[in-house]
Order: sequence, then C-alpha cells, then structure tokens
Amino acid sequence: MTGQGAYRIEALVLRKTKLKESDLIVTLLAEDGSLVRAVAHGARKPQSPFASRLEPCAVVDVLLARGRSLDVAKEARFVAPNAAVRADFDVSAAALPLVELAGKVAEVGLENPRLFQCAVAALALMDKAAAGTVGAENAVVVGCADRARILCAACLLKELAFAGFRPSLAHCAVCGEPLSFAAPSSAFSPYEGGCLCDACAAAGERSRRIDAAVCVLARDLLHRPFADVVALSAPSSHVKGVLRIVQDLAEEHVGSRLKSVSFLLGAWE
Repeated sequence: MTGQGAYRIEALVLRKTKLKESDLIVTLLAEDGSLVRAVAHGARKPQSPFASRLEPCAVVDVLLARGRSLDVAKEARFVAPNAAVRADFDVSAAALPLVELAGKVAEVGLENPRLFQCAVAALALMDKAAAGTVGAENAVVVGCADRARILCAACLLKELAFAGFRPSLAHCAVCGEPLSFAAPSSAFSPYEGGCLCDACAAAGERSRRIDAAVCVLARDLLHRPFADVVALSAPSSHVKGVLRIVQDLAEEHVGSRLKSVSFLLGAWE
C-alpha cells in the first residue's frame, strides 16, 4: 500500500551525494528512463536499512514520498544488487562510466525507457561475468574485466544513441557516403558526430585520424546485442580506442567529459 502522495518505482542507482551528517541525496534512473532525485534520511547511519541498498549500479524497488523540492525515499528493496560488480575493482571501474553517462543524458520528467533497459542489461552481464556465472553459450577465453570493459564500450555507444546522439560509424557523418575502412586509418570528428570519408575530412579541419579497426569495432558494438558483445574478443588497444571515441563524443555533444572513463583508461594496465 502507498499513501497519498507516495509512489513506487523500479530504478537504477546512479549516484549518491552526502547531505548533512546522516542523509543522502540519491540520483536514480527510473524504469521509464526519467531522472529522479530523492533524499534518503539517515541513509549514512550503519544501522539504516538504506545503508547497503542505495549503492551505485544497484537496481532497486523504492518507495518515494513527494516533497516540495526533492522527493523522500521511504524504503528500498533490491531487484538486482549487482554486488559482484562492486566487489571487483576492474569490473566496478568498467561499470561506473555507463551510470555516469546515463545520469548526464537522462532528464527529470522525460521518459526514455530504452536508456534504463540498456544500462540494466549491461550491468546484469557484468555482474554475471564478475561472479563467474556467464553461461556456456557466452564462454570466451577473456577474463571478467575484459568482458566488462567491452560491455562498457558497447553500452556507452548505445546510451548515446538512445539519447539522440547516435554516432555515424558506417557512413560519413557529413555526406552519408558508405565507409569501407579499407585503409589502415580513418578520419573521426567528434564535432560532426562520427567517422568521415577522406573527401569530407580533407575539406574540414575538425577531424583526426584513428585506427580503422577501432571504427569497425565501435560500429559492431553499437549494433550488436549485449549477448553477442560479451562473447567478443578484441585487442585492448581497440577497446580503449572506442572508449576515447565515446569520451570525445560525450564532451562535444553532452557537454561533459566523463571522469569515470578517464579513470578507467588510467587504471587499465
């Protein structure tokens, strides 16, 4: 039962911020893809029922009461704790960029359910990889950290697409000419929103050359379902290249450089 002015949602925890001595402000991505911010009173106290349930990357069922400025979290129950993600440093580092970007592109009151579905699906596979329970149909020789990183790259590209910033990776972002990626390198322009043909790259100044294999991998990750992505094996340099593409696109079109992507790249041995 929920009282008047109260409502229940399923949501992905994106962020928590300290408020006063014992409270938290939690930023949530609701199931409909909208952004929700709420106060969790007493959540920083060790005995609080919120203490372990409002961690970033957890999916929760939360009861909220409407407030004047911020809603108030009354209770929270795990739907998918994704504890294995947070327990593994490398997997956690790969998971944080997708919740950071989701928090940048989601808006209060604006429904975008595919954004929620995308992030939750990627985190579920990361959690299975970290726990060693990825099914035999997805058995690959790479470790859980490698799976998590390639899932991160794929999820970030998809989140950009669902937010309206779909990168052009199969056709020139300027003229629409199909790209073959036959040469060792290809032109990429964050400003134009993707890869460029040689003619358009020569006509403009806001592009740089990147490994064509990075463009091909980014194109594949954008279009493949996560069940296929988790089984892929790609050189680390190519996955890093895709993450740098996302970093540049987010800075150009979302207006923010993703700190967690910089951390992931810096911590990657």
